[in-house]
Amino acid sequence: MERDIIQDWCSERKISITSETESKFILFGNLIHKTTQMFNLTGLKTSGEIMSELIIKSIDPVCDIIVPRGTRFIDLGSGAGIPGIVLSIFFNNFSGVLIESNQKKAGFLKSVINELELAGLEVVCERAELIARMTEYRETFNWCFARAFAKLFITIELGAPFIKTGGCLYVYSNEQPDDMTEKILMHAGRTGLCIMSHKEQVDMGLSGKGLCFKKERSIQDQFPRKYALIKREAEKS
Repeated sequence: MERDIIQDWCSERKISITSETESKFILFGNLIHKTTQMFNLTGLKTSGEIMSELIIKSIDPVCDIIVPRGTRFIDLGSGAGIPGIVLSIFFNNFSGVLIESNQKKAGFLKSVINELELAGLEVVCERAELIARMTEYRETFNWCFARAFAKLFITIELGAPFIKTGGCLYVYSNEQPDDMTEKILMHAGRTGLCIMSHKEQVDMGLSGKGLCFKKERSIQDQFPRKYALIKREAEKS
């Protein structure tokens, strides 16, 4: 069943993947399914749902981007490894850091990396706003990915400090660039980000789904602020 889902997706997108990539997707899905029975890793109940909703929907919007050798990404609130593990399986040239503050989930991520032999991945079990102030992580990544992480306002402030100038923050979302409020656009601007138009996203290989912000300038030292302060400002009307 899981193999059929992968092959149907490849056919629809007119792409091909190696048998190794396919096998790792299936094994990853099985590991999520098995672990979910021990603690709450995902609310999805079947391997088919995990393949369709977590794995395929993590790679589908970004599968056509260009990833040169040495490209680095960071995954905010990786949870079950979504999307970071999926990206690492699909793109050979990606290396990255998975941020997960929950110790059980971080332990799961480390076991998956070992099981799937994914070189170039690191798991950091700490809050994003603290990691973002560490020199070895601050403004050192080409991409920052966030799926089901937090409200967009919060995601922008916690994601921007990790990205080097010219890099991108990609947020899996049903919203479109034209849906952005003035508050979101202003907040992105003060953290050095600029929303990319639908056309700009498509031109760089993104499907046009989700939101992509480009880092235009280095971020000020004040960011990110304490999480409680960011959340309080995000909730203001």
